[in-house]
Amino acid sequence: MAIILKNAPKTEEGCKLNLSKEDEEKYKLVFRINKESEKLDLYGVWNPKEIYGNEYVIAPLTSIYKDTQYLECGTKVQNVEGSTAVFR
Repeated sequence: MAIILKNAPKTEEGCKLNLSKEDEEKYKLVFRINKESEKLDLYGVWNPKEIYGNEYVIAPLTSIYKDTQYLECGTKVQNVEGSTAVFR
């Protein structure tokens, strides 16, 4: 089963999209874990009819990131530095 980032913080750019709750639920991005580079590659737009395996991460469109931070497996993350605390 894919990793689903449901409550990922919104970035300032993500907030500018002014998406409704329905649109936020509908429009997500899917990333695939690249084992060679150990990075996430954009796979495409989320399709609710598709089944995504363990190598996928599904993120809200409003959680655009600027940089990558690598963490040890099992590390708990509560917030992302530089993100806003705005939730709608």
